[in-house]
Amino acid sequence: EKRTGTGVEKKAFSCDNVPLRLESAYRFGRMAAPDAANRKSRMKRLLELAKKRFPDDWTDADERLFGQTAMGEVADYGDGDPVEADKWDKERVLTANRIEWLCTDREAITAVTHRGVRIKGARMEGKVNLNFAKIEFPLSIKLSAIPRGMFLQRCQLYALFLTGTHTGSINADGVRVEHGLHMSKGFHPKGDVRLPSGRWAFRDGDSDDLQEPERLEECAEEVH
Repeated sequence: EKRTGTGVEKKAFSCDNVPLRLESAYRFGRMAAPDAANRKSRMKRLLELAKKRFPDDWTDADERLFGQTAMGEVADYGDGDPVEADKWDKERVLTANRIEWLCTDREAITAVTHRGVRIKGARMEGKVNLNFAKIEFPLSIKLSAIPRGMFLQRCQLYALFLTGTHTGSINADGVRVEHGLHMSKGFHPKGDVRLPSGRWAFRDGDSDDLQEPERLEECAEEVH
């Protein structure tokens, strides 16, 4: 608003004044605002949806993932070297289909804030399959282990962070990432990483590439 001699002049709202991440986050009104007043109700709603979707094998790890995501917080499962993830307690184990559902279910994504889905220190069971998905918030899986790798073919992502994570092969042929594909600072694939147009960022057993993560970042910069 702007006060004038004749009253109050309404100033038109412009997305130019909104930080880029918020502009994308509230696009079409499909994601939750991060205000404190709605955090508990958002968490309750997402937990109810998730328990209905996964009624037979619900775990404490699930409770943490969905609860913290709805609160706009990191689902933090602890510290430790991902190379030893097979020794981590079951409380740190997530089934890959939880990630898939949370990123693609129409009702579930309304409970995800602009901060997106953020996971630290977890081990994934199963292959994360996000082929052809459109994800309008950041997806961050840091310092974790995804032994069976990821499918990201023709996936459209806002941003993807795999910093410090150990994975199996990643097929991201045709992927589109709006604001960055971050795979460095300890990222370690035990398998092939395939980026668009058939370009190989890493090849299984190529120790030279594994010693030079900046080369992967150079490849990732082309993914737009």
